[in-house]
Amino acid sequence: MPETRFIFDRLEKETQQTVEDILAIVQKKPYPDQNTTILAGFIHALFQTGSKIRQFAPERKEEAAPLVPSSSQILQKGLPPAPKYVAPKPIPMPLQPAIAPPAANQQPAPLFVPQTGLLAKENTLLPSMPEAPSAIFRRREYAIDSFNNKIGVVVDNDESGKPVYKVTEPQVNDEVLKLSKEYIESDFEKDFNILDNKEYINKKIEKACKKKDVAFTDDYANAMVYLLKRDLLGFRKVDVLMYDESVRGIFCEGLNKPVLVDLKNVGKVPTNIIFTDAVDLNALLFKIARATDSKLDDSKPILDTEFQGYKIQAVLGIGGMSSKLIIKK
Repeated sequence: MPETRFIFDRLEKETQQTVEDILAIVQKKPYPDQNTTILAGFIHALFQTGSKIRQFAPERKEEAAPLVPSSSQILQKGLPPAPKYVAPKPIPMPLQPAIAPPAANQQPAPLFVPQTGLLAKENTLLPSMPEAPSAIFRRREYAIDSFNNKIGVVVDNDESGKPVYKVTEPQVNDEVLKLSKEYIESDFEKDFNILDNKEYINKKIEKACKKKDVAFTDDYANAMVYLLKRDLLGFRKVDVLMYDESVRGIFCEGLNKPVLVDLKNVGKVPTNIIFTDAVDLNALLFKIARATDSKLDDSKPILDTEFQGYKIQAVLGIGGMSSKLIIKK
């Protein structure tokens, strides 16, 4: 076992100081006589071989004597055997409990923190840090109630790995939808509750289907009723976005461009909603202007208003320019 050493050993320092004092006395010149000279050399030799002498020195059972004799005692009686030095036992430090290495298929143990400043009997897991919006994106899939229909919404990554917002609505023939609106337009202006008259609406839809050579079924009629209510009573193609709580803003930058939405914890992402018809987009702007008693025409093409907690800004397309729309919640 290696020898234990300490940064500061008081006993060793005192012993060394005594030796230095003895050597200082016996090495003074001129010496008193020849005996003193011999004694000085003898004492010096003893200290040079002191460690070997201590190993074979017999134990003394006499009364306790001072550990370090004075210089006068050494000169008068000779050098007594040096006491065997025993280093004080170091205070053992508490050891860390042994932890077995985890198995190859074993997950590392979670970090724990005490419930209080002291060691508690039960520990709690460290709270997880919130993820950065752009670091990890998880697929979302949910439904939104719209005019007695469940409209599916999926927020997922596209082929390039960027998030995209997709709305799944019933699919119908655009020409049939447009013609059906024309058939009920005059009656709707008089009473918007006409859309709840199933017999009346089905007749108009069936007439439009025959006109465009599209098969008429109950499911097709239900899909048409939803889209008629969405366009005539709601916000047309962006109606679902208006009622999605995760959507903070809606941005339509013109025709044939994906409508963008500002999602919570994600940011601005494109959707699969696209306005391809200027009449369709302008109809939405005029509808918002009427609902808010705002003027919107060629002489005043800018709309800046509020409606039921929404901040709405729009520009009516003039001279070949496309209309634009921004809705913020």
